[in-house]
Amino acid sequence: MSLPTWMSLLVAGSLAGGAAIAIVRAVISRKSVKKKMKAEAFAKEVSAVEFEALRIECDQLGKPLVLLFHADWCRACNLLWPTYHKVASELASRAEFVTIDVDAERPLARAMKCGSLPSIYVLKGPGDAVDISNGFLREEKLKEFLENAFSL
Repeated sequence: MSLPTWMSLLVAGSLAGGAAIAIVRAVISRKSVKKKMKAEAFAKEVSAVEFEALRIECDQLGKPLVLLFHADWCRACNLLWPTYHKVASELASRAEFVTIDVDAERPLARAMKCGSLPSIYVLKGPGDAVDISNGFLREEKLKEFLENAFSL
């Protein structure tokens, strides 16, 4: 269904013309904001294969690996996204920060037992996660969570 047909259905239906235009603007602006955020991202988006290689590398270096499991459709993920990347840029010397899209890497998300979004996992060594945080965190709480996880 093309955009003009979709808009005409909205206008003909229960929504007024102004509401249809607002919906179209919101959809377009959301996509452009997400694209801009991904372009300015500090933490790298990784696949399952890249994740395994990075996990081995971080284990050899003795550096923690911080994962953000997210999805484009998740509102809390979109709210956490800029904060996570800001904190990642500040703490880059202490840990490796990456993001994983659960829609693109569903088997990895299942293997890591990611049950809710957004989820932040801190991994040290080849074993399981040292600490896990589920849901949105403000910047100061995110820093506190990471400091606690790094000290374990």
